[in-house]
Amino acid sequence: MFAEQPLQGNLLSVLHEAGGVLERVARRFLQPESSALLSADAPGVSYRHRIFTVASEIPFVGHPCLGAAAAHARRTGVRAGTFVQQTRFGRHELDVEMADGLGPVTLHQDPATFGPVVDPGPILEALGLDATASLPGLRAQIVSTGLPALIIPVELEPLRHARFNRSKLTAALQGLPTPGSLNCHLVAPAGADTWRARSFALDPSVGEDPATGSAVGPFGADLRQHRGEESLVVDQGTEMGSPSRLYVDTTRGIAVMGAVRVVSTGTYNLPVEVASPRSAAQPAAPTASSRVAMSWMVSCAEATLMTRS
Repeated sequence: MFAEQPLQGNLLSVLHEAGGVLERVARRFLQPESSALLSADAPGVSYRHRIFTVASEIPFVGHPCLGAAAAHARRTGVRAGTFVQQTRFGRHELDVEMADGLGPVTLHQDPATFGPVVDPGPILEALGLDATASLPGLRAQIVSTGLPALIIPVELEPLRHARFNRSKLTAALQGLPTPGSLNCHLVAPAGADTWRARSFALDPSVGEDPATGSAVGPFGADLRQHRGEESLVVDQGTEMGSPSRLYVDTTRGIAVMGAVRVVSTGTYNLPVEVASPRSAAQPAAPTASSRVAMSWMVSCAEATLMTRS
């Protein structure tokens, strides 16, 4: 997701109708997030979307929403349309335009909630920078459209030199709300309506994230509130060797867009008792297997492996 070329951007594995298996599969994939798409169970919903890190299930995050919508479009044969996904956090609309496994997807995020203003000094120090890295005129603040992000505006040159240190960042985040799931999203101006970003978090599989859709939406809302800017381009992941490009529009609501590329699909063989849990009265044969489609992005039951393109 969010990649201009193959082998760029952020990866996602998507499992179709995998049920409760994804928590175990996600630990084996070792990706920042993995997604399971399940049949809708309410009017007005296109599909249910469950999202897992290697540690736990989470209610919402940005790039899996775009990738999951592209995987659902590919599996259902939809080239262009609008889907409504249901996550643990709520419902979101996604606009999809896919051709040959490639195309833009737009996620319409919830209105932003503005949390506390934060002294960025200890966090910058934990990332190998000092207080002089802060960008004058914009404050560091926790903002959320579903997953909290600590937006820290900095100068461009210091941004390049930030380094993740888990123990130091853990100590610096103590006392802040939900430190274990908080994205520290450093942003720096890089041209007209263009920003560079780096995002650091304590999730065991992340450290640094190459593309963070759940943070650029809040950042866009923050810029609109404090500067009146409504459209921006965010380049992220450059320092990781996984360049990503995210587009944000806050003209009407908060829309985050990026190109998604399906890079592989296949079938994932799983034990029946894992893929389709049964009651104790109907145990599954331990040697049986169930075929789960995957998209790489990845969709499971069918699996799809995808990058944002």
